[in-house]
Amino acid sequence: MCEQNALMFGGRIAYDNDYSGLAIDQNEEKCLAAKLGINNMLFLASHGVVVTGASIAQAFTDLCYLARTCMFQFHARSAGGKLRTVKADVRETVKKQFSVDFPNLTSRRFIALKRILDNEEEGFRA
Repeated sequence: MCEQNALMFGGRIAYDNDYSGLAIDQNEEKCLAAKLGINNMLFLASHGVVVTGASIAQAFTDLCYLARTCMFQFHARSAGGKLRTVKADVRETVKKQFSVDFPNLTSRRFIALKRILDNEEEGFRA
């Protein structure tokens, strides 16, 4: 957790390190759900990420910020230097700050994105 956007994800990510092929049967669905547990995001070995949320807007926003966070982390690590980390108490404070107004921000942002699509991409709802 070396940059601000990453701090919203502390304690919300689970990992599935056991890639076993396509998730095409109910047993795999149950296994993934169990690995996700109470978390909102599940990183899948050799595959990608699953993001869930209380609403589509929340899941979409989390996915956007998660992609941005991963990009920053990738670039920071590829530079080869020692990464500066944020102190645990500050991480916890920022995580709480995100949880207070972030649901409202998420909803407003998603509504704005749909409005842009309505204005610029005719027929996107079809």
